[in-house]
Amino acid sequence: MTTLGRKAVKNVAKNKINLTNASDDFKSLYSENVQSHPYSKNIFKRAYIWVKEFIENYKYLKDFIKETVNKYKASRNEELTGKVKRHEIKEVKKSLLENIKGIVNSLKKEMKSLKTSTKS
Repeated sequence: MTTLGRKAVKNVAKNKINLTNASDDFKSLYSENVQSHPYSKNIFKRAYIWVKEFIENYKYLKDFIKETVNKYKASRNEELTGKVKRHEIKEVKKSLLENIKGIVNSLKKEMKSLKTSTKS
């Protein structure tokens, strides 16, 4: 996620991608990343920004997964179904991560198509 966000900022800054053809998801990805940290030519500053964003994304995903698991636990009726088992929690986490990976992959494909469409 971090690399994708930073690549979006870099490619738009270098005019390799035109945002007029981009989807709303890609535009929001770009705007969130450029607002927090715009593109810099200094390689050390870029590395610092990448690490900082990576930590922010990690914390966000960790909290999101924890919150979703807690909602799943709260939504179950323990009297009828029993306590939540570990394998059920693992399944919830696995499905969340698969959904996130799918979103990231679709944004990667869109970035590739936007880069090739601007070249032509």
